[in-house]
Amino acid sequence: HNLHALRIVEDFEEKYAAFRGLNLTFEVREGIIKHSRDYTGEDEPYVDIQEYRLEEYPPLEAQLIDLADEIAYNTADLDDGYDSGLLSLEQMVEQVDLFRTTYRQVESQYSGALEKLKVSETVRQLINILVTSLVSESRAVLEAGSMVVPWDGFPLRKLLDQVQPLGNAKFVKFTSFLDPEAAPGQRMGHYPWPYVEGLRLDEAMNDLTLMVGGVYGKPLPKQNGSPWRLIVPWKYGFKSIKSIVRIELTDKMPASLWMSAGPSEYGFYANVNPEVDHPRWSQKRERPLGNWFDKVDTLMFNGYSDQVGHLYQGMDLNSFY
Repeated sequence: HNLHALRIVEDFEEKYAAFRGLNLTFEVREGIIKHSRDYTGEDEPYVDIQEYRLEEYPPLEAQLIDLADEIAYNTADLDDGYDSGLLSLEQMVEQVDLFRTTYRQVESQYSGALEKLKVSETVRQLINILVTSLVSESRAVLEAGSMVVPWDGFPLRKLLDQVQPLGNAKFVKFTSFLDPEAAPGQRMGHYPWPYVEGLRLDEAMNDLTLMVGGVYGKPLPKQNGSPWRLIVPWKYGFKSIKSIVRIELTDKMPASLWMSAGPSEYGFYANVNPEVDHPRWSQKRERPLGNWFDKVDTLMFNGYSDQVGHLYQGMDLNSFY
């Protein structure tokens, strides 16, 4: 199936005079060949498609499409099975736990509706539940992940020393770009764009706080936050703002994007602290990337207590999270 789909877009389609196929990026074609397919452990060599790095996972966008397809297929099977008479309401209620729970809620809300409409409403709500769960679980996995990355940059302190902050400067505010044409997600009103983050001045002056312009010995790619991003290794990842376009010194604590969007879940400090759980998941353990089965204990300040612990002496870190 995947091989045939690739042949269609590379050979069968004819839209250009200079070459056969569609003008698709490598990543799109890689996603097609790896769609819902794991080639590792297979004996067949697949010589014609070795360029697509069959031993690696597909791009994140392709992985997301796989999961979206799974939700679509499963819910469509329920809907089509009911419409065709292959599945009865009784069978779905008895054999599918999530359908049963959701249908009961729909029945309570729309008790006078026809059975067919209640089934359709149940399927619609199932899609919402599954998509919301996918987003929530993905965020939990990402925030529980850890990895070591060879960043290239310099201590932010060196930049701040050049501008010589005034005596009333207490915080540093960082602002990322605002360009809805380049970043279509910024057109949505879910979050108060542009992305904003902040540090206390003494945090910013710590030698561990880095301005980063490269990774793995190469200039920073766009997806990693070019041209300049922040790395604050003792804090959770969202504090390390990407694609910085403005840095300001201020006497007032900046309200970061996540503080504004979810004040009950995200505070200003965001120090790695295994004793303070996120409201929706534990932060006591983490999963090193590449090891999907075993977790390790999360270390206070991500293991940098000796270097940064003095910054928070006397503070109640359960309150100042």
